[in-house]
Amino acid sequence: GDCHAFFIRGSMTGDFTNKDKIYSSSMVLGVSESLTGNITNSGDVTAQNCHAFFVSGDMDGNFVNSENSRVFVDDVGFLVRGQLRGDVTNSGEIFSGELYGLFISGGMVGDFENSSTGLIKADEYGVYINNNLEGNFTNSGQFVVSGAEGSDDGYAIYIDGMTGDFTNGLTGMVD
Repeated sequence: GDCHAFFIRGSMTGDFTNKDKIYSSSMVLGVSESLTGNITNSGDVTAQNCHAFFVSGDMDGNFVNSENSRVFVDDVGFLVRGQLRGDVTNSGEIFSGELYGLFISGGMVGDFENSSTGLIKADEYGVYINNNLEGNFTNSGQFVVSGAEGSDDGYAIYIDGMTGDFTNGLTGMVD
């Protein structure tokens, strides 16, 4: 069966911070409704057969994956089904063996930054922002997408509507 490391039934108000190692045969953090707070990873996270960080509703806060930190998942590294009102900053490594590095389903109001030390590697989508990004997108790091299993389809960066600036910096690489 599913074995979640941390599951919040209902809403969560407060921050989730990982400074060491978390392994789960399913989800690392699951919030069944909304999250008001930040998710910060400064360690190593492995979520086998599922997502690492999952918010079923809206999220008011930032997602930070710090330098020298890692998120290894089979499915999605960071998933918000509702709207994300906050920034995403990746300075570490996010690796999805089967699906997406990051997926924001309900749109995003905030800035997205993949810094020079950031690596997002995924099978289908590096980052997928549905229902509009109201903010800037900056890539100074690397996006590597291998394509969906059995096909050549894959998107390093997929944004469904954008109000803001898109910058691929001098050190930015999209493959």
